[in-house]
Amino acid sequence: MPPGKKHVDAETECAECEQIAFANARRYIQEEILPQLSSLRSDTTGLDGMVIPPLWVMDYDTETRWQPMKAASGEKEYIFCHGNLHARSIPMHAETLHVMKIVDWDNAGFFPEEFQVWTVERPKYEALFRDLEQCKKLSDMMV
Repeated sequence: MPPGKKHVDAETECAECEQIAFANARRYIQEEILPQLSSLRSDTTGLDGMVIPPLWVMDYDTETRWQPMKAASGEKEYIFCHGNLHARSIPMHAETLHVMKIVDWDNAGFFPEEFQVWTVERPKYEALFRDLEQCKKLSDMMV
């Protein structure tokens, strides 16, 4: 909250502010980031010859090196994915609770659309690592 308008102790987190920040982050991701990323396309996975899949997929599939794949159709069917988009990669302005920037692009690259997975809630992010069916599906797409 803006200075002088705090409604909880500085020592505690405010659930109301957290929900506002999450809603702002969700809206920003859905309306700004995802359309921009989806417009960036390639006929080859990865980025400049390097393929670094999302953390939850790498945690499931311990492949030491993922090879770039070329689209069978020759079309630019792979979209640019952040690869690790969650609350910690979305810094928020402390007073306005608006998104300031998106960070942690180290798992970014071109992937099938199914790889564009994201969440702002920590429990949902942690659940991505336990969703073995989804991890297997994504891993199998890269073979």
